[in-house]
Amino acid sequence: MKKLLVAAVVAMSIISCNDADKKEETVITSTEITTTTDVAPVEGEYTMKEDKVYVWKSGEWVVVTETVTLANGTVIMANGEEANADGVTVTLTNGERVSTTGVVIKSDAGTVLNNIGDGIKKGANEAGDAIEKGAIKTGEAVKKGVNKAGEGLEKAGEELKKVGQ
Repeated sequence: MKKLLVAAVVAMSIISCNDADKKEETVITSTEITTTTDVAPVEGEYTMKEDKVYVWKSGEWVVVTETVTLANGTVIMANGEEANADGVTVTLTNGERVSTTGVVIKSDAGTVLNNIGDGIKKGANEAGDAIEKGAIKTGEAVKKGVNKAGEGLEKAGEELKKVGQ
């Protein structure tokens, strides 16, 4: 419940910091926020870029070289691994950020790429299903045609026997 409340507070902060004329979509889970708008970094926030972890200090990103533990128990390692207070470990990808409360903020580009990948997977699965159904129907039609051809050959063979007798 605490995590959900923290996530809601962070989300509301993010929403209130953005310009009213920007289109925004925010998805919240207990330990992750996905936003399609750029959000200004906050002092003590972490990010992964160019495969390195940085912390926002005094208005600039500074490279993190040692493991850091946030107040809520979230651990951020210099290699980009993040373990929340519950022990769930994720590896940050370039563009993702971690708030001072340990909430992962996914980047717009990462979200778009994930959505594209998900769409491609879904489309490929649907195409595969359609091909399978089509192949089954084609197989049934071919089987029916072969059976009819066989019946026709049998009749022709019987007629030839009658003619030869």
